[in-house]
Amino acid sequence: MAAYSALLNQLYQQKDMTSLAPAAEGFLALKPGDVAALGLATEAHYSNKDYAKAVTFGEPFYQAKPSKEVAQLLAYSFDQLKNNAKFISYAEKCIPEMPPKEAFFYAAKLSHYYGGQKNIPKAASYCQKMMSAYGEGEIPPGYSAGQWAQEKGRSYSIIGRNAYDRKQYGAAVSAYNNSLKYFSGNDEAYYYLGMSFWAAQDTTSAMRNLAKAALLNKPYSKNARAQLEALYKGLNNGSLEGIDRVTRAASAEMK
Repeated sequence: MAAYSALLNQLYQQKDMTSLAPAAEGFLALKPGDVAALGLATEAHYSNKDYAKAVTFGEPFYQAKPSKEVAQLLAYSFDQLKNNAKFISYAEKCIPEMPPKEAFFYAAKLSHYYGGQKNIPKAASYCQKMMSAYGEGEIPPGYSAGQWAQEKGRSYSIIGRNAYDRKQYGAAVSAYNNSLKYFSGNDEAYYYLGMSFWAAQDTTSAMRNLAKAALLNKPYSKNARAQLEALYKGLNNGSLEGIDRVTRAASAEMK
């Protein structure tokens, strides 16, 4: 066993992961649960892109010796294996301890996952982590300038919705305005800008933004038109006379 252990260490030092993977498995057959061998088997199979075996050995290794690095390895492996539940579990363990740029890949995927689940608070928290990773003019690896602009438009929209739901209307306005910098046809942004300004009693800005949302003929447009009419009537003794002036002004601003 001592000679076998020395062989494993030698293979690891030589970075011979192709030989190390079966050797570590053989050692574990003789000494099941050996923590050092589990770690070597995990790293070797991960290096060889055998993600199924990497997680087979990696999960008991993580239980015995949890760390950010192993959680990250498991999260990536489960992502490659299309196991969303396990990916989420391990990504959420490693992200808090990672620098923003290292955490970007995991935060981006979690923001999309929780956005799809309509879990706005969690989606927004991961969007915030994404936005903190790269400054103005920087583009994350794997993104084109256009793709990154689209991602920023989506992320700021989610951050804005989270602020609106928390009745933090100033923060919602700031986030939705940022979203519109990257996605000018964002009907959700115009709608919630209108509703935020209305809540803050800035009725002129509220009507202007609701009118813009209504003009886009997108999912939020019908509700935006209804809210615009309700607000306008409330300010004009129940009449809609002259509302076309609001719509024309909004249309002119959008050109």
